[in-house]
Amino acid sequence: MYEEYNALEDAADELLAREALRVLEEERDAPRASLADVLADIFGPPSDASTTGAV
Repeated sequence: MYEEYNALEDAADELLAREALRVLEEERDAPRASLADVLADIFGPPSDASTTGAV
């Protein structure tokens, strides 16, 4: 049963990877966000440690 679960999980991973590649190909010219942009959206812009008194 463990082998069947792993095979199913591998198949799902493959399907998701193929879908991601398809979307990337379709949206090749679309603007991209950097990891810094994503993190800033989640946590806010980075603070300047020199003005906050952090060491």
